[in-house]
Amino acid sequence: MDFYSMMEEINAKYIKNFNDKTNFFKEITQNKQYSTIDFSGIDKKDRKCNIELKIRTNDIFKFDEIFIEERKYNELMKQYNESGIIPLYINFFQDDKHISIWNLLSISNPEKTQVVILDKGDNQTKLVTRLLLPTRYCSYFEFNTSQNKYIRKW
Repeated sequence: MDFYSMMEEINAKYIKNFNDKTNFFKEITQNKQYSTIDFSGIDKKDRKCNIELKIRTNDIFKFDEIFIEERKYNELMKQYNESGIIPLYINFFQDDKHISIWNLLSISNPEKTQVVILDKGDNQTKLVTRLLLPTRYCSYFEFNTSQNKYIRKW
């Protein structure tokens, strides 16, 4: 299994686990492999949502912003503008116990930056453009093992 397929499989497991414990979505469906948008869903208010997922090895508390690929942001916003589908960006930090959810509608004109990344799928260092999402605009959840549930921290 290649790196990208493995990440999609882990993301699918994590989002399903999160939703099983929180019922954040009434329904979630994985989109076809390598789709720009990972999942489609219906939230508790019966609104259609597009969901882009990302696994991060870093700690959310170490940075004031988190990256999103420009093409993914643009596609999520395009579908919102054309069809009213709410654009969500969900990040898992280290595992499925630390989760942030951005409703991209809450961020107007995210700042662009260029950064050097290690693309683990291609095993290459690349200079890329990313958009910055301030962590203060996300909802952050941590899993409490003793209570067996996710607790929203902010």
